[in-house]
Order: sequence, then structure tokens, then C-alpha cells
Amino acid sequence: MYKFLSQIEFSNSKLSLIHGDLTKIPPTDKADIVVVSAFPNNYEPYLNTLVGNFYSKGLDVGLLAKNKAQDLRSSLGCWLSQPLTAEQQAYFNFKRILCFEPKTQSHNPWEVVSSLFRCINNFAFDEEINRVAMPLLATGNQSAPFEEMFPSILESAFFWLEQGLPVESIDIVVYNDHDAERSLQIFESFKENKNDLIDYNDKDLIMPAPEEAGYDGGGDGASEDAGGSGVGNGGGGRTFIEPRTGYDFFISYAHKQKQEVDEFVETMKQQNPLLNIFYDKDSIPVGGQWLKMISDAIGQSEKFVAILSPDYSQSPVCWDEFQCAKLLEYNTKKSNIQTVYFMKDTALPLIMGIYSYVDCTEKDIEALKKAAKKLIT
Repeated sequence: MYKFLSQIEFSNSKLSLIHGDLTKIPPTDKADIVVVSAFPNNYEPYLNTLVGNFYSKGLDVGLLAKNKAQDLRSSLGCWLSQPLTAEQQAYFNFKRILCFEPKTQSHNPWEVVSSLFRCINNFAFDEEINRVAMPLLATGNQSAPFEEMFPSILESAFFWLEQGLPVESIDIVVYNDHDAERSLQIFESFKENKNDLIDYNDKDLIMPAPEEAGYDGGGDGASEDAGGSGVGNGGGGRTFIEPRTGYDFFISYAHKQKQEVDEFVETMKQQNPLLNIFYDKDSIPVGGQWLKMISDAIGQSEKFVAILSPDYSQSPVCWDEFQCAKLLEYNTKKSNIQTVYFMKDTALPLIMGIYSYVDCTEKDIEALKKAAKKLIT
């Protein structure tokens, strides 16, 4: 059985709810990738799991894991398989597995779902990946509560598709009858109220920035392991200041490099005191969800500058910022991303490494200042 339940349509894509079995996708609903979840480096075909169900039908996720097409477990907690064989694709009606296996197990739905969509977003720009099918991840053996996980998936999928994520469809496939009934009620309620869910000027409705949700990321006053462009308020709480619109630069960096980035920004302002630069908490607008705030700020910026380092590629906040910028660049066809290679990163992800960069390795402050001057000339 593979029964369509409901759908939300966007300008170039759709979000669908389906009651069915991902091991029995019909030819009419072929997918390019199917998302599965696993504990780190554990692909045992346990009973009543999607990995186990695939194994019982001749598809061994553990075998696929031995020859990954892309391995982003160290930064995003996921990997993409090589294409299935022609015979497997004809039987299962999808092309690849995207295995989601975060390094640390979280019971916070926002953390889990945010990590999941960073994985999906990373591969969405591949022209061969247009249709994504996924189960209710982490609600099985990983024990995440359905009532919290499913709405989180809906809201995240809605946000990214509304922003123009370049996929044709995301299908959420619910396996059992009870979950199908519950998910349809939630989906229909979400569909009916989606335009009223968030008042972006309501301070009580702020979605926590990743560091507030348990990450080590972001913000002035965050921990030494933090990343991101200043979304804290120095005390771990929320920041409300006057909104600003129109930025010349959005500076994205890991918090460990904050001192050097302060010098970088100061050099830019010395060259042109009138520059409007988003890089710290005084640039955060009033209200709204954190990710929406970041996306809007990037959309209002002429240039997005990423200060690359191993800390950057390990930071959830930096990933969110970079993917928002990548999506904007993709949809506007305007080259707005510039990268500064500040510290060598042997595991630099391809999505970040494809850009020409200003080389300031290894932590060369004078080269960083020269880069700042060059950016505004």
C-alpha cells in the first residue's frame, strides 16, 4: 500500500504525506533518495526498522556504507550512498540512500530535525536529486516522541521549501495505521493554519537559536566551542533590539575565531565607516524565528562572507547560515558568497570548498586584514 493522504504545494515543489511502506514505493512515486536513520556506524538489520525491512528484501545498508559516495558524518552526521544497482532501482523505485546518523543522540526534536535538514539541504543542489522520501525519523528505536517530532519535521520542511529549496518534492511516508491517522490530523491542521503559525514580530514565538537548543553554537557570550554569527545576548538568553534592513556584508564565522573576526570587521569599517555589516548581536532583528531571522538578514545582504576553519564546518549555526546563503545564490543566480580560508580544514565539505577563496592560512591576521580591504574595493 502507498496511499496519498494530503499535500501542500509551493511554487516549484510540494510536501506530501503518504501512508505506506518505503520498501514498496510504486513506479509512479519514484524517489531519488530515501532517508533512513541509524545509530552511528550501526547498520544491523533490527526487526521493525526500515534498515531491517530493506535487508529482508535484499538491500543491505551496511554494505552500502562500505562504499559511500559522500561521507559527511564528521560535520553533519550523514552520508550518501552510491547509486543502487539497476536491478535494485527497478525493484525499490529509488536511486540512493541518505543515511542520517548524528554523532550525538538528542531527544530535542528541533535539534534532530535541524540536523536532518542540513543533511537534505546539502545534497538538494545536485541536479540528480529532485525527489526525497523519508519516514518519521527517530520515532522508532531512537524513541523520539511522535507528537513532537512530526510537527518539527513539517515546520522545517515547510520553511525550506518555501525558501525555494531546489527539490520537486519531499514525501513523508508514515508506516502504520495509527501513525497515519495521527499524522493526517496534524498535517491538516498545519496546512489550514500554516500562514498564521508564526507572527515574526511576536517576541514570544521565537524559535531558539541552536545554542539555546543544546548546541555549542553561536553568539556573543557563547561557549568556546560555539559557532555562528552572534545570535546570543551574552547571557544565553534572547536578544531584542531595533530591526535594521539592508546590509553590505553578512559575516559568517565560528565563535572561536571571534577575536580575529572583530579585527577583520574593524578593518572593513576603517576603510568605509558607513558600511552596514551583519556579524554580531546588534544586527539581530526584533522577533521571529531564529532561522527565519538569519535567512532574512542574508537575503538583505549584498555579500555573504564565510571565514572558513575546522570550527566553521563543525558548527550547526555556521551550516545554517551557509545553506541559507547557498539557497539564495542558487535561486537568484547572483554570486553573493565569498570565502576566506583562515585555517586549514582537511575535511572541508564540498559545498563550502567549491568557491574560490582568499587564502589567509594559517591564522594569518595581516592577510585577513588585507582580505578585508580587498573585499570593499
